[in-house]
Amino acid sequence: MMRDLRLLLWLRWRHLRGRSQWWLFILGVDTEKRSLTETLYGLYLGVILAGWFVLMMAWAANGAFSAGAAAGGAGLSALTQAATLLPFALLAAFAVRALRSSPVKLTFPDTAYVAGSTLDSRAIASSDWAREAIMAAALSAALGYLAGALAFGAGATASAPVTAAGVTALTAVAMHALGWAIGLARMARRPRPWPTLIWVLPIPVAALVLLVPSALRWPGTALATGLLGEEVALHALGLAALAVVGVAMLMRVARRLDMTAVTDESVLFAQLAVFRPMMMYDANAYRDIVRRKKLATKHPRLALAEWSGPWAIVARALISHARQPSTLLWPLIWGVGFLPLAASVALSPTGVLAYLAVLFAVLVAPARQLIHAFGDDIDRPSMRESLPFGNVALLALDTAPAFACMALGAVATGLATGGGGHLVAAISLSLLLAIIVVLCRALERLTLPSMQHPIGSGISLLVCLVAIFFAGASSPIAACATAAVAVGILGSMVEAGRL
Repeated sequence: MMRDLRLLLWLRWRHLRGRSQWWLFILGVDTEKRSLTETLYGLYLGVILAGWFVLMMAWAANGAFSAGAAAGGAGLSALTQAATLLPFALLAAFAVRALRSSPVKLTFPDTAYVAGSTLDSRAIASSDWAREAIMAAALSAALGYLAGALAFGAGATASAPVTAAGVTALTAVAMHALGWAIGLARMARRPRPWPTLIWVLPIPVAALVLLVPSALRWPGTALATGLLGEEVALHALGLAALAVVGVAMLMRVARRLDMTAVTDESVLFAQLAVFRPMMMYDANAYRDIVRRKKLATKHPRLALAEWSGPWAIVARALISHARQPSTLLWPLIWGVGFLPLAASVALSPTGVLAYLAVLFAVLVAPARQLIHAFGDDIDRPSMRESLPFGNVALLALDTAPAFACMALGAVATGLATGGGGHLVAAISLSLLLAIIVVLCRALERLTLPSMQHPIGSGISLLVCLVAIFFAGASSPIAACATAAVAVGILGSMVEAGRL
């Protein structure tokens, strides 16, 4: 088994090195030339990237510290309470993912040369697990460090960021191993398959943890102790032991792994792996291929409502979202988070750094799903020409479900936070910003008569936000009025746009 594991790890390392060489070539480093100039340039890029990462982490940690200082003791108490639940939430998430589809994923070459070989199934499973566990540990350590900085600002000890990073990484590895063990148990050879909806079970089981007193929620208490910056040596040993137990369980169930079933459930992954390099050249085309491939593996759900006129467009948008529920996730996140945040900063300015942080968050946040149905219409000119609606009317009908999620989220957040003392203005501005974001995304898919190329949504949204922030510095009414004017201008531009 160890010989097979070493062989697979070497193979994964060759794959990683090949991908690294491709990315380095994109950055101008030719790894095949072992000259002093290429080596020095590679070191120069490494120093630049490492410095950028350190500076970004320092900037994020400083922001987390300031937020913790503003929250005070109440914020620290809420953070530690949430920390006691996080490990169980992670375990539920990993288990759901591993139960829905085989945790071991095979590409087409892997299917031919790995699954069809005499390699030990334990080596195949553990090599794939190790690759994912390393990434999970690295990401968890970075997020744990930021959570520790938040706790430090709220009153924890100065060692909180470091201890929180270490404990969070160990927790993620342990929960990841246990989740994989559960998923691999479903893939083991057995006379009768597991129920199809077994992946739902970890969610209510994890919810039962809410009934347990917080002091007894280990390893959640270990994570809370790390956030406080207290002594975590025994907790770290316990988490390491839990990770070892998870790996042992994983190895035991992997002994009876059904590679035929793994291959069957890896077909979609293997197909998408072929198209993954397309992301660099045409991300929209790749996303459309992913969506179509995933839909092809599912049976149609629900039926189109027998509505007529404009309601037929709304019915089509509803059935599209119903068959792809994840398309409503980002509209809800925008309504709950990004829009109220931008509105609060516009109505209660706190400085240039706050403006820059909000601008960065809003401009880089995924917004493609805000116009999911409208984008489908625009991508099919023959269908668009047959629809007897103007661009703005079609946009309003197509985005009605997504906009409803955004509006409900914005209103709920405004009522929960009080709008920073400007409740009506905050909710109104959030709704206006929702319309602005939708119009900016739609304008990106259309070309104005006097232009050869569409206006990027980032540019139009940046101009609108800067104008609203500038007006908000004087009064909330000015911010809302500026947003309303922006809606009118963007609406007229969208109406005048063409395919």
